[in-house]
Amino acid sequence: MTHLFHVPHADDETLSLGVAILQCLDRGEEVHLILITDGSACGSFHFLNGTEKCPIHHRFHDPVSEGYQTAPLTREAHIAARQREFLAAGEMLGVPRENLHVHTMIDGSLTVEEARAIALQYEQDASIPGPKVHHTMTERHDNHNDHKSCGRALAELLEEGQISACHWYVKRSLWHTVPADAPVQDLVASVSQADILRSITRDVYQRWEPENGHYAVGYHSVPESFDAMMDDCRNKVHHTP
Repeated sequence: MTHLFHVPHADDETLSLGVAILQCLDRGEEVHLILITDGSACGSFHFLNGTEKCPIHHRFHDPVSEGYQTAPLTREAHIAARQREFLAAGEMLGVPRENLHVHTMIDGSLTVEEARAIALQYEQDASIPGPKVHHTMTERHDNHNDHKSCGRALAELLEEGQISACHWYVKRSLWHTVPADAPVQDLVASVSQADILRSITRDVYQRWEPENGHYAVGYHSVPESFDAMMDDCRNKVHHTP
């Protein structure tokens, strides 16, 4: 069995899908992580360039005076750093490098049609063994366009019979919005799985070495979600789209 995890943004693979990924790998099943968007809309861009006060370091950064850029950080450099975090996190989860796939759809503007096309690309790829199970974020309890587009795309493909199985996950920061009677199951990390997720948080997403191109992009973006995961390593899987 092969599991295809459609990751709307770098860090979703750790925060909202990490336990499920590790459980699949621990069963000896093949896993592919598919990064969908380029991360260009990530708010950390403004913190790192000092146009907004950094919520982590509690100051306005200056890339030049702090010595990590000779000019303000470009969008391209920021996107590249975010993609490096995704690749590093995937490898720490235990996914082979050749199973980490990077797409560059525009962050915040993903359409259902674009998400469908990407899903079908991997569903129809004969080099990836079946049967295939798709995983992504639910559209039912989410407020982000890209998450909703991924969830709706896979729901449509499942209904049309173009894919045979799918699981949807609730974004960590929106757990509190899920009704008590919703068909949601907790995936609880084992001790070793929780250790891996916490190591990824510390060693990848919180890694602040700007002189070496490590900007803690993910942590600057959603520090509260990472802090919450350090205390509670669970995923919530929703059994309907």
